[in-house]
Amino acid sequence: MGAYRYDACDVDITCVYTDNGAEVGMDPMDFRLKNCLRVGDETPHGQTLTESVGLTDCLLTVRRQSDWDRKRREYGAQTGDIRRGIGVAALFHGTSLGAEGHDYAASTIAVEQNYSIDLTSG
Repeated sequence: MGAYRYDACDVDITCVYTDNGAEVGMDPMDFRLKNCLRVGDETPHGQTLTESVGLTDCLLTVRRQSDWDRKRREYGAQTGDIRRGIGVAALFHGTSLGAEGHDYAASTIAVEQNYSIDLTSG
């Protein structure tokens, strides 16, 4: 529902655990980089991307600035009950109808009987 107050709302969700990426045998960063949306790809909502969403560049920057590769090697060699770790996540956030429909805006302009103009947009 975003950052808005609602007296009533209906939310329909399905909860799934997605913390089992190690089962594919890939570094989590490499897995995300392999599957980033690119120009020409179609989103799950049916939108064909005509410009980059920037995720590849973002993840490569995170990899470099976090010293990801060294930390993954170092942390993977740990033993004992208390260990350090490093993780990464990416989020796709739409607006408006999201998965239930296409995001779009529309406007209507009307000339009223008193010759005033009524413009609506949303």
